Amino acid sequence: MAKPNGVIVYEGPSELDGEPIVVIVTGLKRTANRKTGSMLSSWILLQNTPPCDAAKQGADVSICGDCKHREWGTCYVNLGHSPYNVYKAYKRGSYPIADINVIRSIADRTLRVGSYGDPAAVPEPVLRHLVRAVKGVTGYTHQWRKSTKHLANYCMASVDSIAEAKRAKALGFRTFRIILEGEELLDDEYYCPALDGKATCDNCLSCNGYANGGDRKNPVIVLHGSSYKVRRYKRIMELRNQKKGFKHLLPQRSV
Repeated sequence: MAKPNGVIVYEGPSELDGEPIVVIVTGLKRTANRKTGSMLSSWILLQNTPPCDAAKQGADVSICGDCKHREWGTCYVNLGHSPYNVYKAYKRGSYPIADINVIRSIADRTLRVGSYGDPAAVPEPVLRHLVRAVKGVTGYTHQWRKSTKHLANYCMASVDSIAEAKRAKALGFRTFRIILEGEELLDDEYYCPALDGKATCDNCLSCNGYANGGDRKNPVIVLHGSSYKVRRYKRIMELRNQKKGFKHLLPQRSV
């Protein structure tokens, strides 16, 4: 039997609202992504709703929580690509439940915790065992304001302003901040080296919260690209910084 490219590591209620979700790890067959290298990916999906439909209906709150990019329609993940393909494969029964052999086989691999979906949706014991099974992780959460302190051990607080960065640090998180061209960095920040190809996430692994202990600096990334999502995000941030309204820019959700 051919080795599957992914396995199920959790099926059960979301920690965010109790709805049934699934966590799938893919990339068991190594590939090389320009930015992430050969990292494993983990997908946090609703069990019974395709990702695009979930986003349109607002059901993605079960896996994304109150992430502002969910509301703004500025999430960088293309739901019609990898998340949808993983969901389809899951519904076809293509992914077995992870067993001890799979766990042993990924001991020398690195993992992106939440390639889509927020790690806060996953029960803490599941997340902890998954992180311990691999060599290193990267992870990001928008749920840092809530009682998710355990996530600081392996996730960065995703923030979009200096005020948010300061608040997240006060709550015990390291931060990953998105900035616009020309914005200044704080004294404890540096540019993400993956943006100009100096490193891949796979060999950098700085975005792992306090997994390695100690006080470390915090990466930032300059918003880049020209997609409609990037243009919308830039406009929202400009209006937000000017303390002006931007509801007219937000996507409409179906009921």
